[in-house]
Amino acid sequence: MIPFNKPYLTGKEIEYIEDAVKSGKISGNGIYTKNAKITLKKNMDLKNAY
Repeated sequence: MIPFNKPYLTGKEIEYIEDAVKSGKISGNGIYTKNAKITLKKNMDLKNAY
């Protein structure tokens, strides 16, 4: 059977989720959002990422 909507976890996802919840930044503008923007800008040669 193929699992439906089961997340594929590869390593530290639970740790990162816990960190985000503890920081109180779970709806954006936290460290993970900022890191994602930096990665997108760098890897896709963008001036900005929103």
